[in-house]
Amino acid sequence: MNNKITAIILLTPVVIGGVLYFYNKDTSVIKEETIAALNQKIYNGGVFITPLEVVSDSRCPIDVVCIWAGEVSLKVKLDKGIINKEVIFKQQIPLVFEGNTISLIDVTPENNSKQPINKEDYRFTFLITSL
Repeated sequence: MNNKITAIILLTPVVIGGVLYFYNKDTSVIKEETIAALNQKIYNGGVFITPLEVVSDSRCPIDVVCIWAGEVSLKVKLDKGIINKEVIFKQQIPLVFEGNTISLIDVTPENNSKQPINKEDYRFTFLITSL
């Protein structure tokens, strides 16, 4: 009987530690937002992200009523270690790259029908999720 109690006493911290390890591991997803301009290389979640070119910007201007919200297509260079890749992002459509999920979650400034956006005014917000 004493051996069973001793075993329980000795194993309890191990079991609790294991549960806490897996609980923390499952809930420790890293999510970071980073903002970049065109040709500005940023680092987030172990990935370098460089927005290269606005391929298209068909977002509905803020001073117009549209039946479709439109979208932005952005050419981006991704680098992690020795791996690099050029991809086209569309807003809110995630892309998996080298163990990270990357999303273009916001583009500013908003379109306005009376004033075109200069390339240097664009800002792109990326969300990187590392598991």
